[in-house]
Amino acid sequence: MDLNTESVRFRGKGAKDRRARFGPKTARALSRYLRARDKHKGVALPYLRLADEAPRR
Repeated sequence: MDLNTESVRFRGKGAKDRRARFGPKTARALSRYLRARDKHKGVALPYLRLADEAPRR
């Protein structure tokens, strides 16, 4: 995730790296979240991992 360019890199289908952009409001919210997360001992990780795999439908 790069807050300066307002974009995120992720691994998509077929293990291909992809980049998606987000807006300034999302960048601000992510910045606030990361600062708050850093204050909690043992919680902060060097990366954001949202899910191991896509949800099954």
